[in-house]
Amino acid sequence: LATVGHSPQWRSLLLNHDAAHRPDMYHRLRASLEVALADGPRTLLITSAQPGEGKSVLATNLAIAMGQAGRRVVLVEGNLHQPAVHANLSVQNRTGLSALVRGKSTLSEAVQVTSYPGVWALTSGPLRSTPVQILSSPAMVELLESLEAEFDFVLLDGPSVLGAADASVLATLVEGVLLVVSL
Repeated sequence: LATVGHSPQWRSLLLNHDAAHRPDMYHRLRASLEVALADGPRTLLITSAQPGEGKSVLATNLAIAMGQAGRRVVLVEGNLHQPAVHANLSVQNRTGLSALVRGKSTLSEAVQVTSYPGVWALTSGPLRSTPVQILSSPAMVELLESLEAEFDFVLLDGPSVLGAADASVLATLVEGVLLVVSL
């Protein structure tokens, strides 16, 4: 769908609020996805084969690019082993996905507004169960359905496929999978 350049700063590169500093690569990816998904998936898992291929940075920047294009996007932390959404979007990680699935929080308490227009975050929250138990629970299915009703796009920043069974579980719950490949 797109090629995202590699630079020494790629891990820390986030789209700026200022339109003059928006990297075109993420906007090209957003545009390609919107064409490819015209009437298709609105819930996407973003994963890679191995850790360190840039999926979390890409997921964050894609969410920001979609928000800048006027879409309502929620970025969900699907990587409960190594959560990055809260750090990437500078939001708290006190409550989140794990609390929602356990019934300890409501959607309005757990989904956070970010400083990026059109972008919300659902962080991992405190982990009190094994990640695969949380992600494969019936409550997770209900949560994704609720998010689909609220947002134009639901992006899940998932773990790598070869790292744990979690990515395989998440892939069964979403409408599409975006695989990030490092060359």
